[in-house]
Amino acid sequence: MSMFSGSSSISRRGVIAAGLAVCGAGLGLRVKFLNDTSVVIPECQYGMNEWLDLDDCFLGTEDDRAPGYGFMVSGCSVMTPNEFLKAYSRSDLKELHSDDADRPGVAVVDMKVRNEGTSDNGIKMFTWHLASLDHPDKVYEVDFDLLGAATPEIAGSVGFIVDPGVESRVIHFPFTTVGGPDYFHDYEDTYRPDIEGRRFRLIMTNLPERRMFVLDAKDHDAA
Repeated sequence: MSMFSGSSSISRRGVIAAGLAVCGAGLGLRVKFLNDTSVVIPECQYGMNEWLDLDDCFLGTEDDRAPGYGFMVSGCSVMTPNEFLKAYSRSDLKELHSDDADRPGVAVVDMKVRNEGTSDNGIKMFTWHLASLDHPDKVYEVDFDLLGAATPEIAGSVGFIVDPGVESRVIHFPFTTVGGPDYFHDYEDTYRPDIEGRRFRLIMTNLPERRMFVLDAKDHDAA
C-alpha cells in the first residue's frame, strides 16, 4: 500500500509540475504577445516659448478635443503663496496668514492660450498635472484658490474657454499640493508643502500623441 501511495504522490507531483510548466509557458507567450502588440505612444517635448497645439490630440477622452487651441509657456518659477498673491492677485485676496504662506509651495507656469479654430470646447484644468522630474512621486495640481485670485474672470471654475481667433494675455497658473492641516490647526486650514525639485513636465495631450512641456523652474527671488 505504501508503494502505491508513494507512486501516487509522485504522479500527482509530476502532474502538478507539468501543469505549472504549461502555465508558465502560456504566461510567457502571453507576455510576449502583449509586448509585441502593445501600442507605443509617440512623445513630443516642448520648451519655453514654443507653441504646443492640441490639434488632433486630447488629454482625457475624445470628448476633450479642442482643435485650434494652443499653449506657450514663457516662464516657470517656484514661490510662496504670499509672493504669488503679491505679484499677481487682482482680487481682494492679497495675503494669507496660514503656516504655509511664506514657504515655497507654489510652482507657477506662465502661459498664453490661443484659439485659432472654431471650437467652442473648453479646457479642463483639473486634468493638468505638473510632475517633478527630480522626484517622480511628486505631482502637483492647479491651485484654484490662488488662480481665482490672479484671474478673477475664471474664479470658481475648473475650466475656461478662449473665443475663436483670440490669444490670451499671459496667465499665471499656480500648481500646488493642497493638504490637510496639522492636528492642532483648524479643520478648514490648508497646507501647501514645499515644491520638490525644479525640473518638471506638464502633459497637455495623451493620445494619439503625448505632447508635453519640459520646464526648468527658477526660484522667485532669482527669476
